[in-house]
Amino acid sequence: MAELHDASKSAGHLIEVREDGSALRNDGVELKPAGQNPWYVLATVYGENLDDSYPEQRAKNRRIWNGWACEGLLTETKSNLGERIGLSSWELRSWSDEERLAVEEAFSKRLDAGIQMPNVDDPIEMARTHFASDADFTKYIFPSPISFIDSSFSGEVNFAYSLFTAVSSFARTEFVGNTSFVHSKFDGYAYFDAAAFQDEVSFSLAKFRLFAIFDAASFGSDVQFRACEFNEHVYFDSACFAATCDFSDQKFNGLTTFVNARFKDDVPKFFQRDFHQNTEFTTDPDLWPTITAKNANESKRAYTRLRKVMNELQNPDDEHFFFRQEMECKRHLENWWNRWPIHLFKWFSGYGHSITRPVAWLAGSVVVGGSVIGSYLRTNGTTGNASIWEGVGVSFANTFPFLGFGRKMHPDFFEKAPAWLDAFSGAQSIFGVILLFFVGLALRNRFRIK
Repeated sequence: MAELHDASKSAGHLIEVREDGSALRNDGVELKPAGQNPWYVLATVYGENLDDSYPEQRAKNRRIWNGWACEGLLTETKSNLGERIGLSSWELRSWSDEERLAVEEAFSKRLDAGIQMPNVDDPIEMARTHFASDADFTKYIFPSPISFIDSSFSGEVNFAYSLFTAVSSFARTEFVGNTSFVHSKFDGYAYFDAAAFQDEVSFSLAKFRLFAIFDAASFGSDVQFRACEFNEHVYFDSACFAATCDFSDQKFNGLTTFVNARFKDDVPKFFQRDFHQNTEFTTDPDLWPTITAKNANESKRAYTRLRKVMNELQNPDDEHFFFRQEMECKRHLENWWNRWPIHLFKWFSGYGHSITRPVAWLAGSVVVGGSVIGSYLRTNGTTGNASIWEGVGVSFANTFPFLGFGRKMHPDFFEKAPAWLDAFSGAQSIFGVILLFFVGLALRNRFRIK
């Protein structure tokens, strides 16, 4: 991995933007200006950085691009493609003479002499490019593999309703502004590994026909995958979600992994989404949001859903992790009277998951009890080590009363003990039974005994 100029910034952060539009990334990658890229010029023949007040020019840009992308295709094929993105086949027709002249004029004015119009069968290369202004690719058809690797979009980006017919790669791409892939269709592998989205981004209603790779991607603001369809494997390993993350509705049809994914401020939502049997989440609590009174209510609903999903998938380890997270939320939501049993459940057993905690408490009960009983014995005639070991023995018998050691091995003590010591011994016995139950509960949960 390249050394960063500023370790506090992302790899794709621009540390220098020059007058000609070229730029230098934080990881040392040099970016060319988009205005010098023939594919970008072809996509913006009638102007770039066009907002909603220029609908006609934006429609003309789309028309030029799609006419080029569909050149030579049969009318039936054009009709099918247009139907997928909400356009008529007429919009995908071949260029008119007037349109061809407009393209030739744009190339002659905006590009250096000798740069030819791209061939529709060649891969679309927009890698290592700086898009200094807003970029609109709404309802564009990309007919061949396309690469935006190591590029940077400094403005808003719109790929809504676009169609990627082959491999698309946005690996290590930096998206600074609001980004939309709503209703986009990815027919080939889609690579977003190590991509950085600084603002809000939406993949709602998008369709990934093959693998979708978001490994190590970072989402700095809200991200929406609502009703997004994943038909093959999807990877979010080591991805970072800094804000709201919503995957509700639709389903995962292939292997789904969130290994070492980090959710900083919000528990991801998966309401009404079906999961593939081969699904894996990170179960490191440090990678999930800190639970507070402020977020406990919403977080509890999200964790409840995840617990139910893991139960349906017969994954007891992950199911119990989400149960523990759910209990943490509940601990913040209950009033003080109902909260203390949950506190005790956590302290003594880690919500039924820890074997070490109840065993340690049992050992502590024997030691403390042995100290108390040993002190009593010393004041009543037993001297030296005898008082210590007899105290420990009586304490052990109290903690594990069902073994029957007490009355058999120390009958005199139980006959002569004062009332307060009888009460102490009874409390030890109750405490020991509860702790043994927690040990058994942890063993059951750890070894998946149903």
